[in-house]
Amino acid sequence: MQRYGECMIDSASAICKELAATCGKPPVIGGVEIRHLIDAGGMGAVFQGIHMRLRIPVAVKFLFESTDGSTVRFADEASTAAKINNPNVVRVYDVNKEGRLQYIVQEYVDGQTAEFHLEQSVRLQSPLKEDWVLRLAADTARGLSAIHAVNFLHLDIKPTNIMVSKKDSVSKILDLGLARQNVELPGTKNRIADGGTPGYASPEQLQFLKLGPSSDIYSLGVSMFELLGGRRAHDISSWGSAILKQTTVELPNIRRIRPDVSEATAAIIERCVRIDPEFRYQSALELLSELALATHAHVSRHAPVPFARPVKSPSGEHELAPLVYCVDDNVQVCMSMAELLTEAGYHTEVFTDGPRAIARMKKAQPDVVFLDYEMPVMSGLDVCRVMRGDDALKHIPVVFLTGSASPDHMKLAMHAGATDYLFKPTQSAELISRVNCLTKITRAQRELQTLERQFGGFRSRLSTIVGKEII
Repeated sequence: MQRYGECMIDSASAICKELAATCGKPPVIGGVEIRHLIDAGGMGAVFQGIHMRLRIPVAVKFLFESTDGSTVRFADEASTAAKINNPNVVRVYDVNKEGRLQYIVQEYVDGQTAEFHLEQSVRLQSPLKEDWVLRLAADTARGLSAIHAVNFLHLDIKPTNIMVSKKDSVSKILDLGLARQNVELPGTKNRIADGGTPGYASPEQLQFLKLGPSSDIYSLGVSMFELLGGRRAHDISSWGSAILKQTTVELPNIRRIRPDVSEATAAIIERCVRIDPEFRYQSALELLSELALATHAHVSRHAPVPFARPVKSPSGEHELAPLVYCVDDNVQVCMSMAELLTEAGYHTEVFTDGPRAIARMKKAQPDVVFLDYEMPVMSGLDVCRVMRGDDALKHIPVVFLTGSASPDHMKLAMHAGATDYLFKPTQSAELISRVNCLTKITRAQRELQTLERQFGGFRSRLSTIVGKEII
């Protein structure tokens, strides 16, 4: 349990007393048995409870003695969160009011906030690992993408609003209390008169200027800076100092504080926290793709086997290791595959969206491509169809690696030109064996094409010499 200020203690104490007086012992409200206090703030408190019908742990967020404005904001938070169904955003199950208590029943995450991990790393003088921060940032970017997809902005991304699960280390966005619809109304400039946190609110948010997805990206970049740097990004004490510093002074490169951080990660943070929003990433998906590449670079830097390990071809000559593309919007899946294939001696590249993968294929053709079925922007089916319609790419084996076991999905994939269809999770040995087999086929096909071209050239020269076409 975190340390609370006096107002936080008073707020939690008042809610506990109200629950005891009106909801029995143990208190039951809205079909939830309240167990114990998790966290508290100046306006309310969060308790862990058990949903009596579903028999699952839930978190119950209370607002006590609310004003009209805070009540509306509280209801808006529940309404906004209920529209979002994403594993990286805490789910809302219900919102209600009984007596003086207004509350939200939401998903309970057994874990700690990113702020807790930051404080612990500072206390133990043990900096957070770069790959851990990259995974957290990727999860948060994925959650932001879902929030932005329903035309909302979070506007309060910070380490205290990012929860990391103990079970699987998945990060989830908390507290949509400041979320606002990302829409320009007639006669406005999408201004927001309140909200955010000094040090994390974007410069345009501090100045009441037009906001967009890049405003949330700024806050995530500041959070990444702090988690890696082990200190606050901005030395501020008030809104006034925040406006003065955050709108005029760019943050330093994180490598000045943590020289061991990769250049790719440092470049991402530097772009996220630019004062001018036009120079930041313009969407969470764009940021997610860059995070995947940075994670890939970090994995390759620490991999026990180099990416381009020389191997012997059938002719006895040395050539580069087979190249495998992993295309999946889940960064963790990509990184797990990259690490596995790298250890097996393959050169791997990862992509979180189809267009980027296709653009790269045209420059460096892979030996095998693994595709997820459902991805934003461009589905795996669309990627496969584009490949099969391109003379340079149509012979590359395509394996769908997906969690969908639908016969219809499998039929569509094979009809689009898939070579194989595997289900997540798959056994490492099975994955490696498929790659071994398919890369041999690809190399054999390319060698055959080379021989055909050589034979064609030889036949053309011979025809010239003898004066007639050689069949």
